[in-house]
Amino acid sequence: MTEESKDVTDNSDIYAVPTSDGLLNVVSGLGSAKARNPASYLAPDHRLDRNELENFYRFYWIAKAVDIRPWDMTRQWRTFECEDIDPKQVKAIENVEREVSASEKVRQALQWASLYGGAGIIMHVDGHGYLDKPLDYTKIKKGQLKRLSPVDRWELIESMSIEYNPLHPDFKTAEFYRVANDTTAQQIHRSRIIFFRGRDMPIRITRRLRGWGDPDVQRWYQAITNNETLASAIVEGVHQSNIDVVGVKGLANLLAMKGGEQKAMDRFMTMDMCKSMLNMSIIDVDDSFTRNAFPFSGLPDIYRVFLEVLASATDIPITRLLGSSPAGLNSTGEGDIRNYYDSIKSEQENKLAPKLNQLDEVLVRSALGDYPEDLTYEFDSLWQLTPEEEATLRQTQVSTLISLQQLGIDEYTLQKDAVEHGIVKNLSMEEIDAMQAADSFEDDGDDFEGGDDDDNGGTKKTITWQTDPSGKKFHVGAGGKKIYKQEK
Repeated sequence: MTEESKDVTDNSDIYAVPTSDGLLNVVSGLGSAKARNPASYLAPDHRLDRNELENFYRFYWIAKAVDIRPWDMTRQWRTFECEDIDPKQVKAIENVEREVSASEKVRQALQWASLYGGAGIIMHVDGHGYLDKPLDYTKIKKGQLKRLSPVDRWELIESMSIEYNPLHPDFKTAEFYRVANDTTAQQIHRSRIIFFRGRDMPIRITRRLRGWGDPDVQRWYQAITNNETLASAIVEGVHQSNIDVVGVKGLANLLAMKGGEQKAMDRFMTMDMCKSMLNMSIIDVDDSFTRNAFPFSGLPDIYRVFLEVLASATDIPITRLLGSSPAGLNSTGEGDIRNYYDSIKSEQENKLAPKLNQLDEVLVRSALGDYPEDLTYEFDSLWQLTPEEEATLRQTQVSTLISLQQLGIDEYTLQKDAVEHGIVKNLSMEEIDAMQAADSFEDDGDDFEGGDDDDNGGTKKTITWQTDPSGKKFHVGAGGKKIYKQEK
């Protein structure tokens, strides 16, 4: 050893020595072998296969959780908005949505993705070759989208290797798929499929799942089994709510005799028959009879806790999951429902919207022949006002409009606000614009050019003049307002 290395300690084998570190209390036994809680570690739990998932969906009431979120994500659907297209074109898009049942097909895909961990929607587009050809969205014309076919992950089988490179634009998909029960073995190019995946997993688990996600039921599994175990125990307790205990003198000697067991059974059956017929129990003077009642006190509260855990596991409020209001003073569950609707809104915008954007590339072009650049949509609100809340809102809106009128805001701006907020429903924006154009006309003769709804850009209209008691000429505008002729 050199002089320079004389005081240097060799730590090369420091990790070869097994060590332990933890809190140890010799008085209470905490951290020692006497501790009441055993050492625990995370181990692979039961992985549900397809048959178990399907049996769960068919026979367990909690399977409604698989349906609730997809239903809530699609039941109010969406509203399209665009400044550069007229309402007739928006109506055309909505008509195509109804023709192909877009919201229903998307709901089914979300449902199977939740149950199985994955699903897809196959888009059938005419005029673009067979299903195994890539689909060029920009070349889709009017009326070419014919139908949408939802399939679950077990029906959609990859025909080639799956792309697991996260830098690839088609990450977690294969180039071709086929439908499992299709006897023609028709291959389908991935550009014609909208993929819906279950719960996102790390890439190592995703590989084992063949590019799909994890079923939601897999994460709920422990909470579901605990809930069902407790429910079964309560039902069993109901069946044994009263247990009769009979003390028989010399029972052990009787059973030891030849044929004694049968004699004892006959005796007990006779006692039970007498109890049923005479509403009384007849026993020997040396026997004893005791009835033990099953204690149900506290079980409802315990079961309620398990239901709350189950609701937490499914991310669905107990008021929505059970369809009942919570107990307690002034409890309505409104706050829970609002938070739940906010989470649904977040899922719509972050998870569902990218899928709908892919669908719209085909659906909108099939409705209009092209895709307007500023076309957008908003998911409609899930929160529905009660008649009382709606009346209060309308009253507040009308009061606001009156205040704005007193501040000098012109009547046509107020009318447009009233139409936009749904206060007035029998008047359109176009009618308000026509009235405003007519009323703002400054007369310099008897004729003026009015922009009616004609495609030719307007027609010539004639003013009918009237005379008021003071001799001034006026005409009545489209809004019912008197417009006096200006003196030249």
